[in-house]
Amino acid sequence: MDCYKTMNSDKIYKISVENYQKDPGFNEPYFINNICYALCPACNNPIQLCALYNRNENSPKPYGRHTGKDIADLASFDYQKYNFCPYASHAKGYNNYDELIKDDIDNSVIEALEALRDNFDKVIYLLKKESGIKISNNLAKEMLVSFLGNGNENAGYLFYYFNKTNFPYVFANMSKDFSLRGQYIKQEFPLYNILQKRGIKFSKDGQYIASMKENPKLYVFSFIHYNIETIDGDTHETVKFCVFDEQRNIIFEKKIIVDLAYINNLIKMENFQRNEELLDIAKALINNRLEQLQR
Repeated sequence: MDCYKTMNSDKIYKISVENYQKDPGFNEPYFINNICYALCPACNNPIQLCALYNRNENSPKPYGRHTGKDIADLASFDYQKYNFCPYASHAKGYNNYDELIKDDIDNSVIEALEALRDNFDKVIYLLKKESGIKISNNLAKEMLVSFLGNGNENAGYLFYYFNKTNFPYVFANMSKDFSLRGQYIKQEFPLYNILQKRGIKFSKDGQYIASMKENPKLYVFSFIHYNIETIDGDTHETVKFCVFDEQRNIIFEKKIIVDLAYINNLIKMENFQRNEELLDIAKALINNRLEQLQR
């Protein structure tokens, strides 16, 4: 992993000598017997920061790995949380999808649902930014209804790695396909040109025309293929934003590397212009589900 946390803070830092010297520096319990420690941003278990100092020319860039044991005065090692951590050594990729659905909820699910509820407008902002689609409040509500499923049946929150650090992308990944018809596509995004070349009719302001007569072909978008992979020596979560035609052929694909530090900074941004309608939607739907789950 390329990020870490410290005690008494939810802030996520990129692993670097500069960040580590600022906070926590060389103080115990973070620096013991020349070994650097911190907390995993996903599961809060203790991790060791490797290759941070005294690096040789062929050393890997700094990375974090779970200690597998308690670190005195820092954190106890929680095996249940470790088992559900996407950065665990045994983490399963997309090919093991059938194994990635929990039988029941746990505290990590509750925490992630609460994070989704309290930051739903920021989640939709992030998905707009990644996709180039101006997701309407009505569409956002449809996505949330799809994610919540029917009770625990088809519920996206039972996905193995759904947690309060990656929840925006797991939310998107565990929602169904949605039509592009009637959605506003930003003209500066590659998707706009691809659709235009395929004969899609746009209004003057760039909105994808809702009329079946004007656009009889149905194109849908989806966030698919959640995966855990090594990129440039670091373990990352990834997901793909795809647009499909009626034959389920991919006409546009964008691979997204989940940036935990960016998500964390967005969630903590105080001057963000909140969308109260989206927050009300999330509060009503998710609180109702939490009440059902916690009975």
